Amino acid sequence: QPHQVEFPTLPHTWQIATTLPQISATTFQTASYAELIDHPVETGIIEFLDFEAQGIPHRIALSGIYPDFDRARFLADIQKICETELAMFPSPAPFTEYFFLLHLGDNLYGGLEHIS
Repeated sequence: QPHQVEFPTLPHTWQIATTLPQISATTFQTASYAELIDHPVETGIIEFLDFEAQGIPHRIALSGIYPDFDRARFLADIQKICETELAMFPSPAPFTEYFFLLHLGDNLYGGLEHIS
């Protein structure tokens, strides 16, 4: 069954970072529960960084606590990694976009891979 997620009362400075199919600024719809749970969501004060690797749009959502850094170098390094990884697998890639959620802070560890 379809599932709908709404974020109607977020603070005005917050953003939503997700690959959930969007039907309005704060409402998202999935075709099934399985699709819903395979789309992580981050809400808060988020900085977005964008680049392409092998013609595929990639986006990084940064949140948490982190010092200023060289964004151009970071993006160039990540782009090289993604280009190398994509070259290791058959073409075309099984996705049309790629989204990283990067929550930063002291003593944070872990990560998950999702279909979208």
